[in-house]
Amino acid sequence: MHITANTTYVVSVNTGATFYVDTPGGLANQIVNLDLSSVVGNNGVFGPPGQFPTSSFNHGNYFRDIVFAPGP
Repeated sequence: MHITANTTYVVSVNTGATFYVDTPGGLANQIVNLDLSSVVGNNGVFGPPGQFPTSSFNHGNYFRDIVFAPGP
C-alpha cells in the first residue's frame, strides 16, 4: 500500500468486550512525530465492531502505536 501525502488515515482496532486505556484530552492538540501528525478535533474515535468509528469523547487518545516506515 502506498501512503499519500496530506491524506487522513484511520487506524481501527476491535477490542471486543474488553477494557481499553485512554487519556481524556490526549488528542485535543495536534501531535507531530516526524512524518506523522494527528488531526485536531474528534480524532480519537470509537464505534461498534464492523462499522466506521464516528463517536468521540473528550478528545480521548486510545493508545494505538502506528509504525510508519517510508519505502524506497
